[in-house]
Amino acid sequence: MPKRITIPQVDRERQRDIIATVRDTAMHILHDSYLPRTNLWPKNGFKSGHGIGCRIKDCVYIGVNAWVLDAPPITGRLYLNIWNTEEKRREQQAEHIKIILDFAYSNNLYFEDEFKKTSPTDYLWFKFTYTPTN
Repeated sequence: MPKRITIPQVDRERQRDIIATVRDTAMHILHDSYLPRTNLWPKNGFKSGHGIGCRIKDCVYIGVNAWVLDAPPITGRLYLNIWNTEEKRREQQAEHIKIILDFAYSNNLYFEDEFKKTSPTDYLWFKFTYTPTN
């Protein structure tokens, strides 16, 4: 049986801090944009997590996968899962979120749309690069 790889507690705490920083920064960028003043802002807001199995209509789930944690720059992926039964509204929300977060920079975090050439789906993927100032 293969040996299970365990992550030391210090690394888990660092990973949680990085995930929280990335998620909070993305939310600040979205809140500071024009989107909250439009009818495209999700009626049930943004929620942490992947959203699989949750059927809250007109909600966007936001999550983070952090890959390189041990040396700056820290890289990973921010993903947004748009839950909406109205296809046209979901596509409009996705397009506007892509416009706002693509090439966004804040709090030493840089976001870039990972799949620029694809049509909007219910998932959006943004690569991020984070250079902490410690």
